[in-house]
Amino acid sequence: MRKFASILLSGLMAGVLLTGCGGTGSAGSAPAAANSPSETAEAPAAEAPADSTGNAAAEASDGDNAPQEASEESAGSETTNESVRLGSILALGTASPFVAKEKGYYSDAGFDVTLTEFSDGAAMMEAFAAGEIDIAFGGIIPAATWYSKGVDLKVVAGINGGGHVVMTRADSGINTVEDLKGKSLAAPSVGTVTDALLRDNILKNAGLNPETDLNVIPGMKPADMATSLMATKEVDAMITWEPFATRAIADYGDEIKVLFDAGPELRQNETDPFYPVNVVIVTGDFINNHAEALDKFLRIHEDVTNYINENPEEADNTIGEILKIDASVVNGARDRTDFSTAIDQDAAMNVLGWAYDLGYLSELPDKAEFFYQK
Repeated sequence: MRKFASILLSGLMAGVLLTGCGGTGSAGSAPAAANSPSETAEAPAAEAPADSTGNAAAEASDGDNAPQEASEESAGSETTNESVRLGSILALGTASPFVAKEKGYYSDAGFDVTLTEFSDGAAMMEAFAAGEIDIAFGGIIPAATWYSKGVDLKVVAGINGGGHVVMTRADSGINTVEDLKGKSLAAPSVGTVTDALLRDNILKNAGLNPETDLNVIPGMKPADMATSLMATKEVDAMITWEPFATRAIADYGDEIKVLFDAGPELRQNETDPFYPVNVVIVTGDFINNHAEALDKFLRIHEDVTNYINENPEEADNTIGEILKIDASVVNGARDRTDFSTAIDQDAAMNVLGWAYDLGYLSELPDKAEFFYQK
């Protein structure tokens, strides 16, 4: 009990640090879901970090119109419902559990699912550490942070990758990342995937020190960044994520431009997936005591991801309704965001390396222990 209290106390302290990419606005205090769905979750979320948004503890309603093929493949002949407690930030990158519930994938497979929507990744991981949820959809850096604190968890599947964009005004005179020297840049909370990507990859590779060469303003909500950049001009640039990047382009047109598109910039080949951002995290207890249910859940996760990828028009409409944004914005955001259940462990460790370099992680996790091996 004393060990758990210590873990929870450390987690609460980390939560303060990690809010930003998950109000998958990218881990931070995300705007309300009805007005600003966010990344990802990344978040701490995410990354939903931190990059996503939503009303804390709101529950999505289950649908009954799942595609027949998915129902047959996932549910088989099971008739006994099994209770599963899910947690997620409401964001584009972590939309899959909300789509699965809306389309009836869980109920058709015999799961009695409670899907709790969190406002940021820090709050979600605190609930996870406290044993209040079994499966979390969130950022890989927050997962590693809580794992390093002794929380019994494993990463069992991927969710999405990519989606981060550095943007500036078209008339700013800023044409390269190097030109950000001496400028101000809006960013989400420290400790998220977005924050680590910015500091240890984008700025570092441009020869810029985020502490001395420019003014990085952390903790900004993704919905506020574009206003600060374009309307009030309080900042010279911003690092945001999808769908906020596409929405900013829709709102400001030629007046705003992309300075750095992380997805295509960071991958070596065009056929490679984007760098991992959000992942499926499961408690050790659920893995050890509900192995069959976990296998079935992972099949559903695969099914709904395939649905999103193979039925883009229908899926964009569904995601748009869930996030309360236009389907055209979801469609545009897909150019920078990919949905995949596979985990490239080396790519994931590279992302965690950003956090390690910055001191957000005291050590990198052992791949054999951190990632689920069936």
